Formats: sequence, structure tokens, C-alpha cells
Amino acid sequence: MENQQEKLQQQRAARRKRRQRNQILAYATLLVLIALAAVGIVVGVKHLRQWQEQRQQEEQRQQESIQDQLEQQVGSDEESIQAPPEEPEPTPEPVPELTPEEKLDEIINAMIDAMPLEDKVAGLFFVSPESITGVTAAVKAGEGTRESLTRYAVGGLLYQKKNIKDAEQFREMLGNTELYSKYPLFLGIEEEGGSVSPLAAAGADRILLGCMTAHYFRPRLPHQDKVMDVLAETRRELAGHYSPGTGISCLCTEGSVQTGIWEKALLGYTVRYPDAEGMAQLRKFIEAVKQNRVTGETRRAFSQFVKAQPGQCVLLGCTELPLLVENDGLERELVDPIAYAIQYLRKDCGT
Repeated sequence: MENQQEKLQQQRAARRKRRQRNQILAYATLLVLIALAAVGIVVGVKHLRQWQEQRQQEEQRQQESIQDQLEQQVGSDEESIQAPPEEPEPTPEPVPELTPEEKLDEIINAMIDAMPLEDKVAGLFFVSPESITGVTAAVKAGEGTRESLTRYAVGGLLYQKKNIKDAEQFREMLGNTELYSKYPLFLGIEEEGGSVSPLAAAGADRILLGCMTAHYFRPRLPHQDKVMDVLAETRRELAGHYSPGTGISCLCTEGSVQTGIWEKALLGYTVRYPDAEGMAQLRKFIEAVKQNRVTGETRRAFSQFVKAQPGQCVLLGCTELPLLVENDGLERELVDPIAYAIQYLRKDCGT
């Protein structure tokens, strides 16, 4: 009995020890778990803070980048708004400077505008001095001529053989006539050639044919010693500057081309004429001079026409053409027969 109680006590003591041991183990395990949990929490909190800090830094960098972009965009917009591209100020169109001929045209047009209608109409007529003075043969210009020109402001006077006694008388009459006229006058003479040659009869030393084509008839005219051969004088001048065979562009009328006067006068030189289209254009230039319709544009167009001609030099073979020449910038060698003739006459007269 006592043995049984003793065994029971021993068993109880053993169970108590096991229970205590298990409790100790449980507590120890719990402490370990708690310690591990604490360490995990500490590590987790640390990593969480690091992640948050990294995220905040990343967000801050993104915000700063966005802010920078916005500032740059705003800055460029402000620059585009505040400093728009400067538009160049409109340049006033330059007023073309008038040539001396255009200035003269303006003066003449102003004079014509100021003329009474009666004078404008009278200026269209080229008459004999007898038709306005009523005399049989006008051989001097006096008070009758003054009164007549004041009453009839004609454009010009045409004289005949009966008006010429000698060179001195004729020169004095023409000078007084010009003084008495309100407007500049055209003064002409009826010089038909052949048996009708008032100039030769009046004692003229030289007779100059202003029309080049008219030289075709020169061999048939009387007073051959007085009628100047402009074509021959042109050849003499050319011989001093150009060798035979030189190409010469000849600008002249259709009549000069058909009669071949320049080819004969310039034998040995290569004479070229414009084609059909060029001749038509040349005719317009000549008619512009004859009709007093020359403008600055006409002169510029003629300059371009001359520049386009082939050959080493350009012969102005029609009397009207030199009046169209603008010397500035033409850059072509020109041959002017009338200029050669005047040069010859000056030498011949000692002037």
C-alpha cells in the first residue's frame, strides 16, 4: 500500500517536472519567437523607411524634373511672347532718278500745258513766212514778222530760194525770226536737189544729207563738191579703228538694206543686219523718235537691243538712232556716221 502511494507520488513528481520542463521550453520558444518577431519588425521597419525615403526622393526628383520642364517651357513661351521676331520696316520704293532727257521732257510738257489752245493748234503747222506775213517774198525779219508770229504761233517756217539773197542775209533773217517767236521754231529749207538747190545757190560751202538712205541718190545730185559723202567719211573713220573683215552690226532702215548702200560703202567688212523681227523692232524705235514719243523706257529698251547685236561694233546707220543712245552702261562700241560727219565739218571749217 505504501509502495503504491510512493509510486503515485513519484509519478506525480515526474509529471510535474515534465510539465515544468515543457513550460520552460514553451516560454523559451515563445521568447525566441518574440525576439525573432522583434528583429523582423525592426528590419522590416528599417527597409520600409528606406523604401519610403527612396520613393520620396524619386518623387521629388520627378517633381523637380517636371518643374524644370515647365519652367523651360514657360521661359521659351515668355521669350516667344516678349521677344517676337522683329519685322523689317517696309523699305520705301526708290524713286527712279530722271535722266536729263526725261527732265527736259517734263519741262517741255509743262510748257505745252501752259499754252493756250490756239497756240497748240498753230504749233502743228509748218508754213512759209509769206503765208503769215502776207508779203510776196520774205527776205528779212522785222516788225511784220514779230506781229505775225505773235498772232500765229506756228511750229515752223519753210524757206525757199526766193527768200535767200546771200549767206549773211539769210543768217540774219533766221536769227531775228528766232528772237521774235514766243516758242522755239523749226526752221527748214526746200532743198529738193537737182535743179532746185537753194543752199548751193546761196553760197553754202557744204551740204550734209542727214538721211543715210538718201545717199543712194547722192551721185545724181548737182554740186557734188559740196554734198558731203557721209558714208565715205564713215569708212575712213572705221579704217583707223577696225581692220577689214571686222564684223559690224548695221542698224538702219529697210530702204538702206534694200539699196545695199552700207555694204557698198564698207566693202571688205562683214556687215550684218537684224533679222525680220529685229528690223520690225528697229522700225518702232525710229518711229518713236520721229513722232517725239521717246521715253526713258524707250532708251533702256534700245540699249538692250544694241547689246544683243553681234559683231565687234554697232553702226547707227539711221539718223534717228543716236538720239536714243544712253552712254551709261551701254558697253558696246558704237559707230555714229553723223558724229563723224560733224567732226569732219568742224575740222574743215577750223572750229
